[in-house]
Amino acid sequence: MDGCYLLLEDIGKKQTDTKKYLYVNEGKVDWSNDAINPVTWWILKNKGIRILGPDIPSFFFEVDETDLTEYVLNNMNSYWYNRMKTMKRFKSLALLLPNKFLDQEVQWSITGMLRQFYTLREHEIISKVDAGKYAINYMPERWHNVIKEAVSIREGSGIRYYHSKKHRIDDTIQCMNYIYNYCNKM
Repeated sequence: MDGCYLLLEDIGKKQTDTKKYLYVNEGKVDWSNDAINPVTWWILKNKGIRILGPDIPSFFFEVDETDLTEYVLNNMNSYWYNRMKTMKRFKSLALLLPNKFLDQEVQWSITGMLRQFYTLREHEIISKVDAGKYAINYMPERWHNVIKEAVSIREGSGIRYYHSKKHRIDDTIQCMNYIYNYCNKM
Protein backbone atom coordinates (compact mmCIF):
# COMPACT_ATOMS: atom_id res chain seq x y z
CA MET A 1 0.00 0.00 0.00
CA ASP A 2 1.42 3.38 -1.02
CA GLY A 3 1.81 5.95 1.70
CA CYS A 4 4.01 7.07 4.53
CA TYR A 5 4.53 5.24 7.80
CA LEU A 6 4.73 7.63 10.73
CA LEU A 7 5.17 7.34 14.45
CA LEU A 8 2.22 8.43 16.55
CA GLU A 9 4.23 11.32 18.02
CA ASP A 10 4.83 12.73 14.50
CA ILE A 11 1.14 13.07 13.62
CA GLY A 12 0.29 16.70 12.81
CA LYS A 13 3.84 18.03 12.97
CA LYS A 14 5.44 20.30 10.41
CA GLN A 15 7.96 18.85 7.98
CA THR A 16 10.79 20.70 9.71
CA ASP A 17 9.85 19.07 13.03
CA THR A 18 10.05 15.44 11.87
CA LYS A 19 12.77 12.98 11.02
CA LYS A 20 12.70 11.04 7.79
CA TYR A 21 10.10 8.28 7.73
CA LEU A 22 9.52 5.18 5.67
CA TYR A 23 7.27 5.59 2.67
CA VAL A 24 6.17 3.45 -0.26
CA ASN A 25 5.29 4.87 -3.67
CA GLU A 26 4.45 2.63 -6.63
CA GLY A 27 6.15 -0.31 -4.94
CA LYS A 28 9.38 1.55 -4.19
CA VAL A 29 10.45 1.96 -0.56
CA ASP A 30 12.49 4.95 0.59
CA TRP A 31 13.02 7.39 3.46
CA SER A 32 11.85 11.02 3.33
CA ASN A 33 9.74 13.64 5.02
CA ASP A 34 8.49 15.27 1.80
CA ALA A 35 4.86 14.22 2.32
CA ILE A 36 4.61 15.97 5.67
CA ASN A 37 2.49 18.97 4.76
CA PRO A 38 -0.93 20.49 5.46
CA VAL A 39 -2.52 18.38 2.69
CA THR A 40 -1.34 15.16 4.38
CA TRP A 41 -2.76 16.24 7.73
CA TRP A 42 -6.04 17.52 6.26
CA ILE A 43 -6.63 14.20 4.49
CA LEU A 44 -5.74 12.19 7.60
CA LYS A 45 -7.96 14.30 9.86
CA ASN A 46 -10.96 14.52 7.51
CA LYS A 47 -10.78 11.38 5.39
CA GLY A 48 -8.39 9.06 7.20
CA ILE A 49 -9.29 5.40 7.51
CA ARG A 50 -8.10 3.42 10.52
CA ILE A 51 -6.79 -0.03 9.72
CA LEU A 52 -5.09 -0.76 13.05
CA GLY A 53 -4.47 1.31 16.14
CA PRO A 54 -6.34 4.22 17.65
CA ASP A 55 -9.31 5.90 16.00
CA ILE A 56 -8.40 8.93 13.87
CA PRO A 57 -10.38 11.37 16.06
CA SER A 58 -8.14 10.40 18.99
CA PHE A 59 -5.19 12.08 17.25
CA PHE A 60 -5.21 15.57 18.69
CA PHE A 61 -3.90 17.91 16.01
CA GLU A 62 -5.29 20.83 14.10
CA VAL A 63 -5.10 21.58 10.40
CA ASP A 64 -5.02 25.31 9.86
CA GLU A 65 -7.04 26.34 6.80
CA THR A 66 -4.60 29.19 6.12
CA ASP A 67 -1.65 26.77 6.16
CA LEU A 68 -3.52 24.50 3.74
CA THR A 69 -4.30 27.26 1.24
CA GLU A 70 -0.83 28.80 1.51
CA TYR A 71 0.76 25.40 0.89
CA VAL A 72 -1.46 24.76 -2.16
CA LEU A 73 -0.84 28.23 -3.61
CA ASN A 74 2.90 27.82 -3.08
CA ASN A 75 2.72 24.48 -4.93
CA MET A 76 0.80 26.21 -7.73
CA ASN A 77 3.51 28.85 -7.99
CA SER A 78 6.39 26.39 -7.94
CA TYR A 79 5.65 22.87 -9.21
CA TRP A 80 2.74 23.72 -11.52
CA TYR A 81 4.18 27.00 -12.75
CA ASN A 82 7.48 25.28 -13.68
CA ARG A 83 5.65 22.41 -15.32
CA MET A 84 3.59 24.85 -17.39
CA LYS A 85 6.72 26.78 -18.46
CA THR A 86 8.41 23.53 -19.51
CA MET A 87 5.36 22.49 -21.52
CA LYS A 88 5.31 25.85 -23.31
CA ARG A 89 9.02 25.57 -24.09
CA PHE A 90 8.76 22.06 -25.54
CA LYS A 91 5.31 22.38 -27.11
CA SER A 92 6.53 21.75 -30.66
CA LEU A 93 8.29 18.54 -29.56
CA ALA A 94 5.10 17.31 -27.94
CA LEU A 95 3.58 16.87 -31.41
CA LEU A 96 6.11 14.08 -32.02
CA LEU A 97 5.21 12.18 -28.85
CA PRO A 98 2.86 9.20 -28.82
CA ASN A 99 -0.75 9.88 -27.82
CA LYS A 100 -0.33 7.70 -24.72
CA PHE A 101 2.28 10.14 -23.35
CA LEU A 102 0.11 13.16 -24.19
CA ASP A 103 -2.90 11.53 -22.56
CA GLN A 104 -0.92 11.14 -19.35
CA GLU A 105 0.22 14.76 -19.46
CA VAL A 106 -3.27 16.14 -20.16
CA GLN A 107 -4.92 14.21 -17.35
CA TRP A 108 -2.10 14.80 -14.83
CA SER A 109 -1.78 18.53 -15.47
CA ILE A 110 -5.41 19.53 -15.91
CA THR A 111 -6.88 17.46 -13.08
CA GLY A 112 -3.90 18.21 -10.83
CA MET A 113 -4.27 21.95 -11.22
CA LEU A 114 -8.05 21.74 -10.91
CA ARG A 115 -7.65 19.87 -7.64
CA GLN A 116 -5.73 22.88 -6.36
CA PHE A 117 -8.34 25.23 -7.88
CA TYR A 118 -10.96 23.36 -5.85
CA THR A 119 -8.93 23.46 -2.62
CA LEU A 120 -8.33 27.20 -2.94
CA ARG A 121 -12.02 27.87 -3.58
CA GLU A 122 -13.57 25.42 -1.10
CA HIS A 123 -10.81 24.88 1.50
CA GLU A 124 -11.24 21.13 1.13
CA ILE A 125 -9.57 18.35 -0.82
CA ILE A 126 -11.23 15.99 -3.30
CA SER A 127 -10.06 13.58 -5.97
CA LYS A 128 -8.70 14.80 -9.28
CA VAL A 129 -11.70 13.41 -11.16
CA ASP A 130 -14.14 15.11 -8.79
CA ALA A 131 -12.18 18.36 -9.11
CA GLY A 132 -12.57 18.14 -12.90
CA LYS A 133 -16.30 17.56 -12.61
CA TYR A 134 -16.57 20.44 -10.14
CA ALA A 135 -14.65 22.76 -12.48
CA ILE A 136 -17.21 22.32 -15.28
CA ASN A 137 -19.57 24.39 -13.11
CA TYR A 138 -17.03 27.14 -12.34
CA MET A 139 -14.68 27.41 -15.30
CA PRO A 140 -15.56 29.20 -18.56
CA GLU A 141 -17.08 26.98 -21.24
CA ARG A 142 -13.95 27.61 -23.32
CA TRP A 143 -12.13 25.03 -21.14
CA HIS A 144 -14.83 22.37 -20.85
CA ASN A 145 -13.51 20.10 -23.61
CA VAL A 146 -9.99 19.88 -22.21
CA ILE A 147 -11.40 19.31 -18.71
CA LYS A 148 -13.75 16.58 -19.98
CA GLU A 149 -10.89 15.02 -21.93
CA ALA A 150 -8.66 14.97 -18.83
CA VAL A 151 -11.41 13.39 -16.71
CA SER A 152 -12.18 10.86 -19.46
CA ILE A 153 -8.51 9.83 -19.68
CA ARG A 154 -8.21 9.57 -15.89
CA GLU A 155 -11.36 7.42 -15.69
CA GLY A 156 -10.29 5.33 -18.69
CA SER A 157 -13.58 5.84 -20.54
CA GLY A 158 -11.97 6.24 -23.98
CA ILE A 159 -14.12 9.26 -24.89
CA ARG A 160 -12.11 11.94 -26.70
CA TYR A 161 -12.97 15.58 -27.28
CA TYR A 162 -10.08 16.47 -29.64
CA HIS A 163 -9.13 15.29 -33.12
CA SER A 164 -6.07 17.50 -33.43
CA LYS A 165 -2.98 16.82 -31.34
CA LYS A 166 -1.87 20.44 -31.73
CA HIS A 167 -5.25 21.80 -30.61
CA ARG A 168 -5.22 19.50 -27.58
CA ILE A 169 -1.69 20.57 -26.58
CA ASP A 170 -2.51 24.26 -27.08
CA ASP A 171 -5.72 24.01 -25.03
CA THR A 172 -3.96 22.11 -22.25
CA ILE A 173 -1.28 24.78 -21.89
CA GLN A 174 -3.76 27.66 -22.19
CA CYS A 175 -6.13 26.08 -19.67
CA MET A 176 -3.25 25.53 -17.24
CA ASN A 177 -2.34 29.19 -17.67
CA TYR A 178 -5.95 30.22 -17.00
CA ILE A 179 -6.12 28.10 -13.82
CA TYR A 180 -2.77 29.43 -12.66
CA ASN A 181 -3.82 33.07 -13.13
CA TYR A 182 -7.26 32.50 -11.61
CA CYS A 183 -5.81 30.86 -8.49
CA ASN A 184 -3.30 33.67 -8.01
CA LYS A 185 -6.10 36.27 -8.13
CA MET A 186 -8.23 34.58 -5.46
